[in-house]
Amino acid sequence: MKNFFYFNSSHRNGIVFLSIVVILMSFFKDVWRKHTPISYDFSAYKEEVNRLREEDKKQKYNYKIKNVVTQNKPLIYNRLSVEVNLADTTSFKSLPSIGTVFANRICKYRHLLGGFYSIDQLKEVYGMDSLRYATIKSHLIIDTNQIKKININFSEAKDLRRHPYISYKMANLIVSYKQQRGVYRTLTDLLNLHLIDSLKFRKIAPYLTTDENESVSRIH
Repeated sequence: MKNFFYFNSSHRNGIVFLSIVVILMSFFKDVWRKHTPISYDFSAYKEEVNRLREEDKKQKYNYKIKNVVTQNKPLIYNRLSVEVNLADTTSFKSLPSIGTVFANRICKYRHLLGGFYSIDQLKEVYGMDSLRYATIKSHLIIDTNQIKKININFSEAKDLRRHPYISYKMANLIVSYKQQRGVYRTLTDLLNLHLIDSLKFRKIAPYLTTDENESVSRIH
């Protein structure tokens, strides 16, 4: 019987060579696996990052829109407002930079005038500097219907000169003109008086009237 397991030197050399090749291939395969970078799927991570970026953009956009809306709102809606012709000293003291002294001065000057027809008139209050006025101006509103008027057809000089805008000479001249020419038909008749120019007229006109229905007693 032929021995199939008999190897000559050539066969043995071939087997050894093949064994070495197999071993080397196995070795290099393991090395290749160890040094080959593992491939990870980052798609889910990238999607999450993109989602967070979009949310951040939306938050920044909404913040900017909110600021723009807030900045464009009239101050009367988001700040304390005081009506200068009706407010008492307590209301004025709620304004920034206004204490008891200034609150009393504003009310006293308003009483002398008969009311304010312009918010800018508060600059005429004694001690009211530009900085203090700028601080409170945005908080103020005005109702000119509250102004108390003097009927020049039924007033004496002593009544007229109590007003801060009407001097002693002007009061006497207004009364003298009425006595000489008759009652005033309209306020523009006052422009016939040499002491009253257009600038002065615009200043005093809101406090005067020739209409009996608008006449208000100004007894101080």
